Amino acid sequence: MVAGNNGQGYSAVVDGRLVDAAPSATALWSTARAHLVTLFAALDDVEVVLREKTLLGLTGGPTADFNMCLVDDSPNLAGILADSVARLRSRGLPGLFMISSKASRSLGARIGELGLSAVGEAPLMVFSGHVPEPPPGYDVVRVTEESGVHEVADMVATAFELDRDWVGRTFASHRLGKTDSSVAFYMATAANQSMSTVTVSGTGEIVGIWSMATPPDLQRRGAGKAALLGAMARSVEKGAHTFYLIATPAGKPLYDSVGFRTVETFPMYVPST
Repeated sequence: MVAGNNGQGYSAVVDGRLVDAAPSATALWSTARAHLVTLFAALDDVEVVLREKTLLGLTGGPTADFNMCLVDDSPNLAGILADSVARLRSRGLPGLFMISSKASRSLGARIGELGLSAVGEAPLMVFSGHVPEPPPGYDVVRVTEESGVHEVADMVATAFELDRDWVGRTFASHRLGKTDSSVAFYMATAANQSMSTVTVSGTGEIVGIWSMATPPDLQRRGAGKAALLGAMARSVEKGAHTFYLIATPAGKPLYDSVGFRTVETFPMYVPST
């Protein structure tokens, strides 16, 4: 890979093609919104509201992770965000608001006036270029059978301490496991044992990485790295050249080690009590 500054990030030569190796944060937020709209649309009983650059997705789940709002800067940002907070409260649901750095700067002190409390920050990360070889000893396969999707749900629920039933209805729904879906589940196995899973979103040149999950008793064996790199390699075969993700503190060292870089670190909020 040969990279150089193009004024909006970086360009790189990947397999003889000049590509945007580092899309702007705005472009990545836009892609994430599009991917999540598609994901939510495949599920039952999900309320989705997309206004300007704010996406509100309410599954009705019992914890904040199941009801999320992605927020980027736009002309009517404050009013749209206030409406999103009010909509969440009207349904009596917990929720997580992920607000881009640009939107956060635009809002300033008004965030507190909207009834939101900060709960930390998260890095938005991006990868482009040659995908490293995965650790040996693992097979990485796409999961489409219902029994395999159940395993994915088990792992995600365990790793993130989420309600298992709701994970199976949302992030690891069998509706998303179909072969023609733009969402794909991958599983790393070793000696016929399922070890780690990852979900990818999108079928274009930019693909999202979600729900990296390895059960606690199977961690630190390279399974997560195998699942991640295996899923990325399969996506490259289908035309992808850039990957994005929102990292947890536990996952960031792995992402750093394989070549992801932080585009921005953005704040997260929940409704004030």
